[in-house]
Amino acid sequence: VRSCIVGPDLAAMALVIVKKGAEEIPGLTDDAKPRRLGPKRASNIRKLFALEKKDDVRNFVVRREAGKKKKAPRIQRLVTPSLLQRKRYFKSQTRNKMEVAKKLKQEYQKRLSEYRQEQKELRAAE
Repeated sequence: VRSCIVGPDLAAMALVIVKKGAEEIPGLTDDAKPRRLGPKRASNIRKLFALEKKDDVRNFVVRREAGKKKKAPRIQRLVTPSLLQRKRYFKSQTRNKMEVAKKLKQEYQKRLSEYRQEQKELRAAE
């Protein structure tokens, strides 16, 4: 154990095996335990199975036995048609709001110039 204080007063220590020794440690290095759960995020599933962007991630999700049926995680960051539609809708809403604001600004500028012209004429008439 390097770079830490170890003494008889410590009840438990968290250690990591860096290099495997000559013999097996029973219950630790003698049996391989696979990961219980697979990845949940779409990009990590793609990375695990070396998939391309066009491949459907839902077919490759890691399922596990849970009684009579299989359980699979709900995939996060999955690009679906409804998500793309929502994105398009929000962009169009933003675009429409910008156009309306631009039109209102033009009307305001027009009205302001008319008002200033009227004021100038009133001052000239005095």
